[in-house]
Amino acid sequence: MIALSIKTPSEINKKLALKRKADEHRNYITSVNNKRPCYRGTIYESRLLPMPPSTVLPVYSPVYRPAVDRHTASVDESVQAKLLALLDDTATKTHDLKEFLAENSDKININQYGEDGVTPLHRLCQTGSGDVEVAATLIRFGADPRLTSRDGWSAFHMASFSGNIKLMRYLMSIRSS
Repeated sequence: MIALSIKTPSEINKKLALKRKADEHRNYITSVNNKRPCYRGTIYESRLLPMPPSTVLPVYSPVYRPAVDRHTASVDESVQAKLLALLDDTATKTHDLKEFLAENSDKININQYGEDGVTPLHRLCQTGSGDVEVAATLIRFGADPRLTSRDGWSAFHMASFSGNIKLMRYLMSIRSS
C-alpha cells in the first residue's frame, strides 16, 4: 500500500514562505557582491582613488636652498627643545629667531619630527596666528616646506586648515616662483 501524505494549506504556505525567504537572501547576497562604486569606469575614477599617506608636494623655489644636510648633523636635544619653545612663544620676534638659528644651526635639525609627527614649520602653520616672517626665516635656515606630517598634511594644508591666509599665500608663492 502507498502512503499518501496530504498537506494542509498552512503547511504549504509555511514551506513556500521559507522558500521565498531563501530566494530573497540568495538574491540579496549576489546583489551585494555585484555592487560596485558608481564612479567606476568614469573620468573621475583616477581622481577619487585614495592618496598615499606621505605625499610630498613639489616646491620650485629660489628661496628654499638647504645649506647643510640637517639629517646628518648632530642634534642637541636641549637646543632643539629651545627652538620649539621659541616657536611656541607668541611673543617671538623674527630677529630673536634669526639670532638663535644663526648661533645654533649646527646643533639642531630644523626638519626633525616631534612626538606628534610634525616639524617646526608644521607646528607654526598649525596655529592660526603663525607669522609669515617666522616661516620665511625657518625656510631660509633649511626648513623643508615639501615635507608632510605623519598624517600626510603639508605645511600648506595646515596653514589653509588653520585659516591663516597670509601664511598660505606665502607658501603658495614659494611653490609657484
